[in-house]
Amino acid sequence: MGWGPIEDEREISGGLGNQPPGDVEWGRSVFAITAVTQIGIFMKIAACRPKIRCCVAALCAFVAPAAKADDGMLHFSSFGTLGAAYHRADSIEYRRSIDQSDGAMGGKVNYDIDSLIGVQLNANFGQGVEGVVQAVSRQQPENNWNPKTSWAFLRYAPNESWEFRVGRVGLDLLLFSETRNIGYSYLPIRPAPEVVGLSSIDHLDGFDLRLRQPVGTGIASLKFYAGTSQGKFYNGGLREQAKAKFAALVGEYALDDLILRAWLGSARLRDNGALEPIFVFLRGTGSPYGAALADQMQLQDETYRYAALAGTYNHGPFQFQAAVTRMGVREDNPVLPILHGAYFVAGYRVGEFTPYIAYARAKSDRREVAADLSGSPQGAFLKNFVTSLTINSVQVDQHTLTLGLRYDISSGLDVKFQLDNVRAGRTRLVRNLADTTLDPRPFNMLSVALDFAF
Repeated sequence: MGWGPIEDEREISGGLGNQPPGDVEWGRSVFAITAVTQIGIFMKIAACRPKIRCCVAALCAFVAPAAKADDGMLHFSSFGTLGAAYHRADSIEYRRSIDQSDGAMGGKVNYDIDSLIGVQLNANFGQGVEGVVQAVSRQQPENNWNPKTSWAFLRYAPNESWEFRVGRVGLDLLLFSETRNIGYSYLPIRPAPEVVGLSSIDHLDGFDLRLRQPVGTGIASLKFYAGTSQGKFYNGGLREQAKAKFAALVGEYALDDLILRAWLGSARLRDNGALEPIFVFLRGTGSPYGAALADQMQLQDETYRYAALAGTYNHGPFQFQAAVTRMGVREDNPVLPILHGAYFVAGYRVGEFTPYIAYARAKSDRREVAADLSGSPQGAFLKNFVTSLTINSVQVDQHTLTLGLRYDISSGLDVKFQLDNVRAGRTRLVRNLADTTLDPRPFNMLSVALDFAF
């Protein structure tokens, strides 16, 4: 299994699952050695970080019985990444996702932002029915490493055309969004954090229905999904994103080496999330200006719309991915501005080595408070207060140029070396901790990661 988006959750068992019957014992030995090695590495990290010990123990307890259950009906697989990142920008903190409580600080090697470990159990009940459960341990916004359930669903596929899943599934927003925790499935160490990392939601509690049919000389598919989800993020403290009810259509057409995909969806926000205390304060001032500000910034019952286009082209040793995205709410709401994103990644494989180059960019439309606050010192004060506290914090202007090298050690095991040039204006992924009123300055970051998927 080469790099690229993994579309089937069964594919992460790339080593053991593909062995012929005569090589099963050999496959089990490889799996056991790799599992012990990875657990040993994570235990070394845990020795320095007591908060990780509990998650390693829990995942090890799951590994032992599940590894013996690979009997045709039950299949156990594991995946993970051990990463290290370093930059020299003093007082600058870098995170790959807004749901991480801590980031890579200048002058220190960080092992947390890219490292994770996960386990998965597939249960084949026959007649096209399968159950899948996946748990992942990584840095959480609560500042711990407690394992969390990322997948837990039943799948029914009566034939090659129809597939239905119900339960907790991956939130399908981009090519690799459903498998964003499986580092082995994509080429860079951290794919397009400017696009993927600004959302803390990676799962959906609901269902999806997919139809595949031959069209011309290719295969077309159409998927509809719906459900609810809520994420948490860290911004000077633990915050909750607004609860949202999602619905989307995903269309795809695969023709030889080319795959094109389009997304069109919406999320109905069911509450104000972390902004509710601010709205209570504004209305509690008793000022009509405070009430006007709260009304304009209201998130409850807003519709967050998103659209994306993406393509992959894999021909021989050459591999390419690119996407553009657009998401946001109504034009006059300053809290969730329209966000434009784009990225590409290209690689060329030479033997077991794949040098690659990537670029990602995200930029939001600048919005101001539109409520009429003229003629009132109190109104001007409230406007400045809201602008500094909320509106400025959601502005995004960040782009990253990446050069890297991936070496595939064996099936299901790789190591990557990466250099990022990060240029960030207003962003929630990069912060200047010395002076939060200043934009972070450009910096270079070196990273190395070991990925496995067995």
